[in-house]
Amino acid sequence: MFKLDRRCREFERGSELIDFIELIKMKQNNQKLTIANKIKKWIQTTKEIENSRFAISITRLTSIKSLCADKIAAEKFALYIAKQVQKQRNQATRPENFSDEEWEQQKQVVDEAIAQMEINLENPTAETQQPLIRLLKIIDSLQG
Repeated sequence: MFKLDRRCREFERGSELIDFIELIKMKQNNQKLTIANKIKKWIQTTKEIENSRFAISITRLTSIKSLCADKIAAEKFALYIAKQVQKQRNQATRPENFSDEEWEQQKQVVDEAIAQMEINLENPTAETQQPLIRLLKIIDSLQG
């Protein structure tokens, strides 16, 4: 009786192990799918920048940022995107729904943000991050 009971417990443990392995496989597939979706969003974002779209969804940027677990890599990626936006904006003509003053204000904010991002990359401190926080609030207010 003891041997049979023991074998049943071992079988149950084996069954639990199989269930656990299947659960891990499902989680890995979900993680791969999540990463694939983030990469797809990243590609869409770069295409939006290439097509002169000036406003990029914060949600889109957040999903891209999650791909950069390394803080420095994330900051460099953000700087790259900002420079691409700046380049596209400098080549574009003012949209009809912007006044000359609004268009110039946005140009100044982008230029200042890039300069501050470069400073923060060289010397990341609380002091170099404060101007970036201030600029983020300004950008949020400009985007409505």
